[in-house]
Amino acid sequence: MKKFNCIEGCGECCRYIDLVDGLKHLQNGDGICKYLANNRCSIYETRPELCRYDALYEIVKDTMTPEEYDKIAVTYCEQLQNIKLVRSYNG
Repeated sequence: MKKFNCIEGCGECCRYIDLVDGLKHLQNGDGICKYLANNRCSIYETRPELCRYDALYEIVKDTMTPEEYDKIAVTYCEQLQNIKLVRSYNG
């Protein structure tokens, strides 16, 4: 199923968890996950299902195909990478 390749050590998806209802409780108040350390998840082995690619698909599999799900994951990742680029460009 998986075509999406996470950019290891990126951490961008962990910087906007305030946008995900089921993860808001993990933020520091600034939208960034309190478990993000050096762009890595410090609770990776025990992270929530909403942070797990395969587990999250199990939640939504009745509403989309694996290909549709993968396309969404790739699109969101690309959008977060663009935000990162703009942020670094603007200083």
